[in-house]
Amino acid sequence: MRTLARERLFQLVFEYQFNKENNRITLDAVAGQDKIDPQDFEYIESCYDGIVEKFDELVRTVSGLSEGFSPQRIFKTDLAILIVAAYELMYRPEIPASVSCNEAVELCKKYSTDKSPSFVNGILASLAKQITDDKS
Repeated sequence: MRTLARERLFQLVFEYQFNKENNRITLDAVAGQDKIDPQDFEYIESCYDGIVEKFDELVRTVSGLSEGFSPQRIFKTDLAILIVAAYELMYRPEIPASVSCNEAVELCKKYSTDKSPSFVNGILASLAKQITDDKS
């Protein structure tokens, strides 16, 4: 189930924010804890590797859209959620923008503060619009 895979990816990205290390042991453990199917494991692994490779760019993109909030001021949980969704929006065009945004909001509801869903949704809506405008 992609929702579970996305949640596990979020957990990996959350850890990466602190360690700045592509942790293959955690990747295998996270994917194995719920018996993730091979297709979802491929999604987790490819997105995780892509996020690690483009981490600084993704942080700059998110912070550029979060008016008045430097990356240091964004709640680390929200930042990890935003990075996952931003990566999907920017580099996984096969995933509909509405799905990425919805899933991010749901992760906020589960792991973050009461104000986080609207904060995250606003940033992702701006990013989705920016990407759509750039394609035009």
